[in-house]
Amino acid sequence: MSNLYGRLVVVRNTQAQALQTKYPQLQVQAAIKDNYCQRCYAQIMKAWQLPNGHRYCGRCLQFGRVTTQDILVSVPEPNRFPPFENWQWSGQLTAAQMQVVAEINHHQHHHLVWAVTGAGKTEMLFPIIAQALANKQRICIAAPRIDVILEIAPRIVAVFPNIPLVVLYGQAEEPYHYTQLVICTTHQLLNFTAAFDLLVIDEIDAFPFVNNPLLKHTPKRALKATGRLIGLTATPTVRHLLQFQKRSYLPARFHGHPLPRINVRQVSKWRQLINTQQLPALLTKYLQQNKHQCLIFVPTIRETKILEHIIQRHFKTLAIMSVSAQDLQRTEKVQLMRQRKIQYLITTTILERGVTLPDIDVIILGADHPNFTSRSLLQIAGRVGRKISRPTGLVLAIVSQPSWQVLVAQLTIKWLNHQANKGVKHEL
Repeated sequence: MSNLYGRLVVVRNTQAQALQTKYPQLQVQAAIKDNYCQRCYAQIMKAWQLPNGHRYCGRCLQFGRVTTQDILVSVPEPNRFPPFENWQWSGQLTAAQMQVVAEINHHQHHHLVWAVTGAGKTEMLFPIIAQALANKQRICIAAPRIDVILEIAPRIVAVFPNIPLVVLYGQAEEPYHYTQLVICTTHQLLNFTAAFDLLVIDEIDAFPFVNNPLLKHTPKRALKATGRLIGLTATPTVRHLLQFQKRSYLPARFHGHPLPRINVRQVSKWRQLINTQQLPALLTKYLQQNKHQCLIFVPTIRETKILEHIIQRHFKTLAIMSVSAQDLQRTEKVQLMRQRKIQYLITTTILERGVTLPDIDVIILGADHPNFTSRSLLQIAGRVGRKISRPTGLVLAIVSQPSWQVLVAQLTIKWLNHQANKGVKHEL
């Protein structure tokens, strides 16, 4: 029964009576009611009909079919957890980080943390999670992208090794089981109801969570009525700034060094060059001289493979791979990068967030392409200089023409560094 605690499970109508007899605490509701899906709240379209006449929800179909023959069952979350003893972390928060933690712990409202890339958002979560565990609360840490949760999960395990947890995402091999701590993609929140006392959403502004009608109601339903949401972001939208009653702002990186500035070089015919199996001269020069690892961002999936092929042809000894959202080996390739078994990884914006690599440089080929917004450029630039071992590094944007979004990103970084130099750190 514990696997039903706060969990929204789809079963057939015919199973309802037997389940309610077995589990008297079971809560039951129709999966589709008044022509609306009760899992994702989509209105059922006329086209969403089975040959037997029953209707289904086409919006959340990828998470398992929900039909008018189904019910949704759950058992109320009982918070049956053992006493929390201790956590293991030898690090120390900066004064600014401790102030953000104090601001969050000072109230029980939903809270937005606007902190620049490399500010140490995950480290700030440690004492907040510890306090929730001590209060026997159930906690979920969610993020829109798999790469982000795979980055967070081992860090949480290292600090809280005695707390059982489950990591949930689309391709996860580990089956769901009841734990006090859950780490998952935001899509997995569809499977929870009134489950969590504390829900942390990292990269709350990121695709595919932001402006996604499928996930619009998931945080509210996954939280208990008394639960609280903490949103983390380096690039908040105006809607997020207005949505949260309480907000904290942290413009400085934990090591005190400024955000790396974006260097821009105009190469008007870079796309024609790579289409003829050639490289821009400045990229060739960098590849010849560079000793560091580097992420090379390109606008489209097609260009990841083209550029990988060209570089391998011209630089046969370089360890280089490409990756995109369609790559089934994406996780393994990022891990190879972490292990320093490859020097270059060509990628789309799929790796603009959630990947922390020491001593890294970044090149953005075609930074003026519409796929690179000013906010995504900020995130990409934020991959550089995140570790105290090398708090600086190269961020090179190659454009075919002057770009408004690149300029906005440059000016934003300049403003954030100015705020950090002033020592601005307060609750908004």
